[in-house]
Amino acid sequence: MRSRADTQQRLVAAAREVFAEDGIRGASVSAICTRAGFTRGAFYSNHASKEELFLELYRDETEAQIGRLRAAVTDVLGSAEPAADPVALTRRLGLAVAATFRRDPVWFRLAAEFEVHGLDQPHVREATARIDGEVRRAVEEVVAGVLTAAGITASLPAPEIADAMIGIYNDAVRRALLTGDTDGTVRHAVETVIPHVVAALVAPAAR
Repeated sequence: MRSRADTQQRLVAAAREVFAEDGIRGASVSAICTRAGFTRGAFYSNHASKEELFLELYRDETEAQIGRLRAAVTDVLGSAEPAADPVALTRRLGLAVAATFRRDPVWFRLAAEFEVHGLDQPHVREATARIDGEVRRAVEEVVAGVLTAAGITASLPAPEIADAMIGIYNDAVRRALLTGDTDGTVRHAVETVIPHVVAALVAPAAR
């Protein structure tokens, strides 16, 4: 007999594939159930709707992103020389953090579709906003921790620096979806623009 956790895991895996193929609006509960090998009853005993199931995927992606972000910062700070130049260190950190941002065009499309789709459904909109807030708070915490660890003062508070990083990334994703140049547009943002913007916003702390 399958456990509830196993059923949930298989539904999420199947939904990821069906959403990627058909989009959120085009995906059906029946298609997800068929892919997972379950009945509709099994689906509805775990989720009220396909939107709720996508929120599960969205949360998983968010948690993975936050984990990659924190690991990248820990690695850079752990390998930095004690007397490392603060601005150079910040540039390295900006590059490491930006490199953790997703560059998957399928996920970009699904996330954008879901945000628009959720505008007409208050509970989906509110849940998406909560998850977005978690990402922003995680980036803010990382930025604040980096500034403290590196002995750096910044021309903007940590929340505004985090907003700048996320804003640049989100704009790159939007342009990538419009132009189809996902790899080039997003790569330029995460490998060049974000690290340089972050470095430009900091200065060595007064001794």
